[in-house]
Amino acid sequence: SISRNRSRFDDQHLEQEGNESTKRKVLRSHQPSNLALSNGFEQQSQIEDNTILTPRMPVSPIQLNGYSKKATQVLAGPNDTDKFLAPKAIVVTDSNHLLIADTKKHRIIVYDLNLGTMRGLKGFLFPDGLCLAGEQFVIITDRHRVSKYDWLHGKMINFVGSKKEGCTRTSFSWPKGVAIDNNYIYVCDSYNSRMIILNHQMKYENEWIIMRGSKKLDPQYISISNNLLYATAWQRVKPESCAYNAGCIIVYGLDGNAQRFIDTDAQSYLNLSVPEGNTKNRF
Repeated sequence: SISRNRSRFDDQHLEQEGNESTKRKVLRSHQPSNLALSNGFEQQSQIEDNTILTPRMPVSPIQLNGYSKKATQVLAGPNDTDKFLAPKAIVVTDSNHLLIADTKKHRIIVYDLNLGTMRGLKGFLFPDGLCLAGEQFVIITDRHRVSKYDWLHGKMINFVGSKKEGCTRTSFSWPKGVAIDNNYIYVCDSYNSRMIILNHQMKYENEWIIMRGSKKLDPQYISISNNLLYATAWQRVKPESCAYNAGCIIVYGLDGNAQRFIDTDAQSYLNLSVPEGNTKNRF
């Protein structure tokens, strides 16, 4: 519905301060015409895809020596057309490229930190979540679609989903966060209150419902470490509403079994609990 779609994105104008001394080029790339992404999607692409997914792990500790609150650089275009409007997810490659999901401008920005150049990848609707899959590929959640994209060459490799929302093995409703582990893709299918698992060929493998007690929650973003999946989630007041409550962090095993729930109260200390019926390892 119209109200449901509008609830996903507020109309607040996001302002960004530019640095007049910053020099950069804006390089524009064109979507290959044979994809015709903006004219319609099949729910499951038929591209042969055997690319192995390898999540990028930190290769060196981040040094914060000489940290300053003052920004050393502001990425902003020379005019309103090139400026970010609603940037969301961001990832950094080993080759020093920033990939940024500029949601309301329907594009992925690729910024070369070494050369100071920037280009836009077109053909997206509302890109949200990003996850690097090796150095050359990125998994992107985009409205009701999840895709594997070759950001280096600006080419779609594979996708599942379409412009229309659904709740099947090949359809989603506003997927958001995405992560990779052991060659599997974990996707927060937010408005369907479920976690979807895809293999490296973007084929359905498994799913579980995000619940706390008897209430379904909408998963937002995830991170995986040491065979545990950490998910932020909350509950919409009404199915068509953009108001939320009952937010928490849920820790899952990769089999979908909830290990613990993490809440914060007004005093900002953590309350840890385990699912009902599990009396072991109580915090």
